[in-house]
Amino acid sequence: MKTQIKLRIIRVFMINLICILLSIVSIGGGHGTDIAVKTIFPFAMIVVNIYDNINLLVYFLTLIQIPIYAFVYYKRVKYFKLILALHILAVIFVFYMK
Repeated sequence: MKTQIKLRIIRVFMINLICILLSIVSIGGGHGTDIAVKTIFPFAMIVVNIYDNINLLVYFLTLIQIPIYAFVYYKRVKYFKLILALHILAVIFVFYMK
């Protein structure tokens, strides 16, 4: 049982790391596109658009977003549809911001 929980935690953090790396690669040092970042991490991008810079809150949101999604998926499955709907609305919102 504990081994399964540890494996889930490791898997979630590996997925989070892969998403962060894909986002960094897609931006390409400012010469790429930000579509992947806006799609994967919309809440962090909303903060970036509000403050016009990358601050500690953006890093925090980027690091906890996917683990929160995984926690909701494994523990509160009935709320996962709500989280998914909020994510989709945030993606739509961030694409319509400046």
